[in-house]
Amino acid sequence: MFYPVEEKRTNVQIKVRFVDQLKASWDIFVMIVLIFSCLTIPYRVAFVKEDTKQWEVVNNTVDICFLLDIIIIFNSAYYDEDFKIVDSRKTISCVYLKGWFFIDIVSILPIEMVLKADAVKYNEMIRIARIGRIYKVVKLFRLVRIVKFAKSKNRFVLFILRMFSLSGSIGRIFLFLAGFFLTCHIVCCLWTICAQMSVNIEDTWLSDYEDDRQYLTSYYFIVTTITTVGYGDISGGTPGEQIFCIIIMVVGVISFSFASGSLASIMQNYNSK
Repeated sequence: MFYPVEEKRTNVQIKVRFVDQLKASWDIFVMIVLIFSCLTIPYRVAFVKEDTKQWEVVNNTVDICFLLDIIIIFNSAYYDEDFKIVDSRKTISCVYLKGWFFIDIVSILPIEMVLKADAVKYNEMIRIARIGRIYKVVKLFRLVRIVKFAKSKNRFVLFILRMFSLSGSIGRIFLFLAGFFLTCHIVCCLWTICAQMSVNIEDTWLSDYEDDRQYLTSYYFIVTTITTVGYGDISGGTPGEQIFCIIIMVVGVISFSFASGSLASIMQNYNSK
């Protein structure tokens, strides 16, 4: 059984303390792998046409890491609402199964591998015209893994603050900027995927830019849209793109207003010290 490293126990064996440190190190490792997934999965789904053998090995290794994490979670104690340690495997399993288990297991299902195997049965034209789009949609299921970041964000905050010896205010500003750029990265990839799913690519914004400029252009569009600047040089040409733009603008203006207020509060607290 793995116990939280913060738990203070008396008359405890050295072995248990060692296990606690291993669990803390494992949490940091999983968090780094999770950030790696948040950066690479959206980009590869949007801008990489076909995975190489090397990338498949990396992807399978990441899946194995998350599978091991599921097993470790089933054997990890936690604090309840009364700040008491819960180390009953039955209780731990029930809580996990009702909580994050579904998201964790969906994020490692090799659905695209099954689809690839089935695609071999079809001729080349059908596979290109239909299976290609279905395969890209199925790969988006791996983006569910990004939701896991919400579960680990507190550990990520503490890890960053301790690693760089940052104060609370500076650390929050750093995390605010990192979260903003990461969000823009994910959304810009989704914006590109939305265009790629169109039947006629010529009707989308992708037709105006070369492949090597599409990521930067998409990122530029998302940043200007979320920050409510909106120069208007790029716009949605298909109904799907227009709906996506509406969602970005509505969510973006709300999120940007909230973020601006939070950032102002952080700066005020920092200046008052």
